[in-house]
Amino acid sequence: MAYAFQQVAISAQKNSKSLINPIVARLEPKEIVLLRMLMKNGGSIKPKDIAEAFQVTPRTATNWTKEWLGKGILESASGEKRITSYRIGVIYSNIRLSDLGYLDEKVE
Repeated sequence: MAYAFQQVAISAQKNSKSLINPIVARLEPKEIVLLRMLMKNGGSIKPKDIAEAFQVTPRTATNWTKEWLGKGILESASGEKRITSYRIGVIYSNIRLSDLGYLDEKVE
């Protein structure tokens, strides 16, 4: 009986990993939260909103946005030199809330 349970557990684990969108699978938890925030805010967000939401300093939020720009999670929604807002990167533009692990497709 223990062997059968172990086989079911292994099978379930393999199947659950294969159902995850590979693009989403490589996201860190804070990046998933960021994408949900972007969906909630109509697709754009300002650095100060990121700092407030994650309760970090503006400098930390700026460093994160640079990293997220490099990963393609974010792209500039205003300007090129002095970016005042960001939007979801093209790679992630077709992601749905359910892809991120949220049950409800409605953004509140």
